Amino acid sequence: MLTILDPVHWPIRVRIPLVVAGLMVVVSVAMTNVVLNRLSANQEQGLKQLANAYLDGVSTALFPHLVRKDVWEAFDILERATGHYAGLKLKHSVIALPDNSILAASDPIRFPVDTGLPAAIAERHVLEHDIVIDESNRRAWLHRSISENQFPLGNLYAEVDLSGLIEERQQVFWTLVGVNTFLTLLFAGMGYLIAWRMVRPLAVLASFVDQIRHGDNQPIPANQMPRKGSEYYGLFQRLNAMAEALRERQELAHKLANEEKLALLGKLASGIAHEVNNPLGGLMNAVDTMKTHGNNAEIRNSSLGLLERGLRGIRDVVRATLETYKDQGSLENLSRKHLEDLKYLIQHNLTRRQLRLEWKNMLQGDIKTDAQAVRQAVLNLLLNACAASPLTGTVSFSATRRNDILLFTISDTGPGIPEEVASLLEQKDPDLLPLHGETGLGVWLVNRLVIRLGGHCTVDAKSKKGTTIMVHIPIKQEQTIASA
Repeated sequence: MLTILDPVHWPIRVRIPLVVAGLMVVVSVAMTNVVLNRLSANQEQGLKQLANAYLDGVSTALFPHLVRKDVWEAFDILERATGHYAGLKLKHSVIALPDNSILAASDPIRFPVDTGLPAAIAERHVLEHDIVIDESNRRAWLHRSISENQFPLGNLYAEVDLSGLIEERQQVFWTLVGVNTFLTLLFAGMGYLIAWRMVRPLAVLASFVDQIRHGDNQPIPANQMPRKGSEYYGLFQRLNAMAEALRERQELAHKLANEEKLALLGKLASGIAHEVNNPLGGLMNAVDTMKTHGNNAEIRNSSLGLLERGLRGIRDVVRATLETYKDQGSLENLSRKHLEDLKYLIQHNLTRRQLRLEWKNMLQGDIKTDAQAVRQAVLNLLLNACAASPLTGTVSFSATRRNDILLFTISDTGPGIPEEVASLLEQKDPDLLPLHGETGLGVWLVNRLVIRLGGHCTVDAKSKKGTTIMVHIPIKQEQTIASA
């Protein structure tokens, strides 16, 4: 309701006529004021000119008769003056002697001869002025003092009816009101029509913009296009060009989405192959050990345990990959044994490159976190450390618990990690992980797993002195792998 009362929310085809009407009202009021003031001034000037002519003429004609106090001649002059100055609309006229006794009057019944001049007439006439106008009572009073050599002979009084002048002024006022009202409505209507014609193309534009906003990128048809050369024609053309560009962009986005799905599927398949291939070296070592020392029950049982855990790891890799797009994680807690097995899974790489392993696993008991996700991440980092270290180099690993944080530290003595790989490992937003690049599947999977565990990685790369990667994973009461 409040928005309806706010002019800002009114359509332009309503605001323009209202502005025009408002301007017309202002102009009408100003014009009416000017016309009425001018008419009033003209009427007053005309009245004064006619009144002065009446007073001059009558006083001159009365002069000799006042000296003789001739009642009949004075009455005759008043009668003839009433007809001669009919435009004055005289109500009555009175001639009084200096002692205020009436000599003659146009209405002898109301003002008898030789009676005293009514006090009301004397009070109404200001002697300093010949004419006194009272518009509220629609009357004007005239007065002229007649004298000879400063010897007073008498006074002429007259009352004029102003009803005709005031009615004329009112007629002019109502005529102006009627004409101005008609013109205001006419111009407001014309303003509405003009505004409607002006905003009609905008309404078409708004309709098609809404269609584009809802995904319908159809161009404006030719029968709704404005005429060529108009200001709107170019705007309509640009909107059609934008709609065409959006349509092409949607088609391209659809193609790219399909390609990205295929790329992600390829990366997923490569990741599974990569994670399955990682423990195979250690498993092959276990098989070779069993072939050579299979008669030794202790070695055989140890190798079988390693094989079983390795195969479970491969199973869990596939399961974890499938669970990447689900909202549940592994139910197996992390134990010291899960990490100790990793020494055997990287033994093949250590032996092949003659590397020395420094191992510190200080975890105790079961820890509520996703064991297989941690194993995957740490195994990938250990294999990368083996690959980065030079022959006869050193690979270090430590696992500690600091309050509610698991800290895994993997170090190598290689030439240092590339900057783009370090940036990928330290990326904390899963939405910003690249789908393409040359950073390697292992690093991509490590960061994705760590982020899903609610943790993060930090990299300390010392040029020509190796790299140290620290994985921080929080311990929770209910640890599950969150969806991306």
